[in-house]
Amino acid sequence: MFKIMTDSMSDLPSGFIRQENIDVLFVPYKIEGRIFNRNYQMDPVAFYNKMREGFVPETFPVTFEEARTAFGQVLKTQPEILYISFSSKMSQTFENVQRAARELNRGVDGAKIIVIDTKAASLGQGLIVYQAARMRKEGATIDEVAKYIEQNLQSFSQIMTVDSPGYLYRGNRIKKSSLIMCTLTGLRPILHIDAEGAYARFDLIRGRKSSLLYLVDFLEAHMKYSREDNEIIGISHCDCEADAEFVAEEIRRRFGFERIMIQMMEPAIGAHTGPGTIGLFFRGNKR
Repeated sequence: MFKIMTDSMSDLPSGFIRQENIDVLFVPYKIEGRIFNRNYQMDPVAFYNKMREGFVPETFPVTFEEARTAFGQVLKTQPEILYISFSSKMSQTFENVQRAARELNRGVDGAKIIVIDTKAASLGQGLIVYQAARMRKEGATIDEVAKYIEQNLQSFSQIMTVDSPGYLYRGNRIKKSSLIMCTLTGLRPILHIDAEGAYARFDLIRGRKSSLLYLVDFLEAHMKYSREDNEIIGISHCDCEADAEFVAEEIRRRFGFERIMIQMMEPAIGAHTGPGTIGLFFRGNKR
C-alpha cells in the first residue's frame, strides 16, 4: 500500500490524518515578528485576533530540504508516495516538493514519488486527499489514484466569501478602488479558486447573510453529482464558526446532506483572506 502525503494547507482534521496514516508537511507563517512551524504553533483563534488587531502575517512555502527529508524518512519503509500539494499558483511549495521528488526518484532504487498539483486550497485540497484515501482503502494502486485525481481536478469546486476586503487589498488581490467601493457600499467579495488554482473575484454581494446564502445557491447551481457521489461537503472558516454552521444548516435543510466537514482555516491560508472568511468545497460540474 502506498503512502499518502500532503501539506497543512489541506485543513483536514487531525483524527482523519491519524486514522488514514497520512503524513502532513507544515506550511510556516510569521506574525508579530514570530515564525510558527510544526514545532511551535499558534492557536488559530489567537492568530485571527492578531490580524484583527492589525498585524500583517507573512507566509512561507515548504522548502526543498524539508520535503526531501520527509520523503527520505518514508522511503525507508515505503517506496511509493503520493504527495497531494497545495496549489502551485499560491505557493512555491509544489515546486519545491516536486524537485525533491525528482531527485529521490532518480537517486533511490525503487522509489516512486508522484506529486500532484491540486490547483486547490483548504478543504478543496482536503477533499482530494479524502478521495485518495478512500480509493486506497478500496484497493486502488498509486497510479490509478493519481490518474483519477488528475482527470477530475476541475470537478472540485471552491468558492468563498470574504467579510473584510481590506485583507484582500493588503495582499494585492483587489485594487484600492474596489476596496473603497466595498467599504462604502457594504459589498462582500465572492472569490473562487479558478481552473489554474489562483484566487479570482467571482462576484460582489451586499450584506453578510446574503453572501453566505450565495454560497449555498452556488452549490445548488453547480452541483453535478448526487448526494451519494458527493459523499462529503467541506466548509472552512477563519474564526467565524457560527457563520459556518449557518451555511451547513442551510445545506442540510435544502439538500439533505448530513456529512459536512467544518474546519478552521489554516492560518497560512487565512492570512490572505482574513478573519470572517467562509469557504465552501464540493464536487461540481466545473470550477
